[in-house]
Amino acid sequence: RCSPLFGSRRMASSSSFRQSREDYKKAKELEELRKLAVAPPEVDDEGNMINPHIPQYMSQAPWYVSDGKVGLKHQKQSHFGIHKKKEQLQTKFIPKFQRGKKAKKFRKGACANCGAITHKTFECVERPRRRGAKFTGLCAPDEVINEVDKGKGFDAKRDRWKGYDTSKYQQVIDFYNKVEEARRKKKEKELDEQVKKRNQRKKEREKRRLEKRAKKKALKEKKEKNGDLDDSDSDSDSDSDSDSDDEEDGGSADDLKDTTGQVIQKRDARTRTTVRNLRIREDTAKYLLNLDIKSAHYDPKTRSMRANPHPEKDPSQLAYAGDNFVRASGDSKRVNSLTLFAHQKQNVGEDVDIHSAPSKAELQFKEEQKRRMLAANNHRLAVLEKYGGVK
Repeated sequence: RCSPLFGSRRMASSSSFRQSREDYKKAKELEELRKLAVAPPEVDDEGNMINPHIPQYMSQAPWYVSDGKVGLKHQKQSHFGIHKKKEQLQTKFIPKFQRGKKAKKFRKGACANCGAITHKTFECVERPRRRGAKFTGLCAPDEVINEVDKGKGFDAKRDRWKGYDTSKYQQVIDFYNKVEEARRKKKEKELDEQVKKRNQRKKEREKRRLEKRAKKKALKEKKEKNGDLDDSDSDSDSDSDSDSDDEEDGGSADDLKDTTGQVIQKRDARTRTTVRNLRIREDTAKYLLNLDIKSAHYDPKTRSMRANPHPEKDPSQLAYAGDNFVRASGDSKRVNSLTLFAHQKQNVGEDVDIHSAPSKAELQFKEEQKRRMLAANNHRLAVLEKYGGVK
C-alpha cells in the first residue's frame, strides 16, 4: 500500500499539485461513499456521470494527454481526432494481384487445373481440384501481367526498387552537398581567423621589438652623453637582440629548461608531440670518459656503465664514477639494511614485512637500532669499569 502523499498524487485527477494528508483522507472517504451509493457520483464537464467503480488506471488520464478536467474523454478516439482521420482513409479492399477476364469455357493451352491461360499446369498455385477446369469448364480469371515485366527474369520481376523515381534521390544529394558546402565555409572561416590572429601576433611582436630597440637606443645615447659607454654594453645589446630573434623564431614558452637555461624537453604545440633529450649535449658521453678497451663496460641498449671508468682515481673526486656508485649512495644503504633486517626477522618467525606494512617495519628497525646501540654502549661501559681506561 502506497503512502498517503504518494497516493494523493495518483488520486488527484482534477489537479496536478500534491494533496495534504487531510485532503487525501477526505478524498478517500468520498470515494468510498460514492462506491456505496451514499454520495452522488462524480460528473464531468458535459454532465455525464462517472462510474465510481472504474479502476483508477482507466479513469485517470496520463500526464501527456491530461487537460486537468474530470472525465473519460481520454478513453475516446474523438479526444485525439482519430475519427476524422478514419473518415479520410480508403476502406475499399484493393487486392495485391489484379485478375483479368474470366473465360466461359476451357481454352486450348490453358492450365488444366484452374483454366487460366497465363500459366501452365505445373505452375499453378491454386488448390488442386478433384476435376480440373479441362473437364468441368469452370475457369478461373487470368492473371494480369505487366507488359514491362514480360521477358524479365525472376529477380527482375520482384525487384523491390521497381518503379522508384531516381530523381527523388537528387534531394538527398543536394542535402549532403549543402552540408559539405557549409562545412567548407566554416573551415575557410576558421583558417582566415587563424591567419588574422597570426598576423596580429606578428605585428605585436614586431612592435614590441621596435619599442625595445628604441628604448635601448635612447639608453645608449644617454650613456654616450655621460661618457659611460663601453664595448660590453654594445655586445650585450647585440646578444639580447639575437636572443630575442631566436626566441621569436623557434623558442617556445612550453619548453622545459634546466637551471642553466638548457632545453631538455621540447614541446611542439602544433603537433602535440614531445621530443625528449636523454642527455645534455654539452656533457661528455659515458663511453668517452675512458677510451681504454679494458675499461668499464658500456651497455648501449640501456645506456648504462655500471663500473667506474677510472678505478685508479678517488670516486668522490670524479664527476661520474659509474652507475653502481650512484646506486650505493644516498638512502640506498639504509634501504638495504632495512631489507636485511626484515629477512632476518622473518627467518626467526616475527611478522616484519616492508611491502605490506612499511611504516611498521621502519619503526621496528629504528627500535632495533636503538636497542643495539644501547647494548653496545652498556658493553663498552662494563669493559671500562672492569679493566679501566679512558672514557
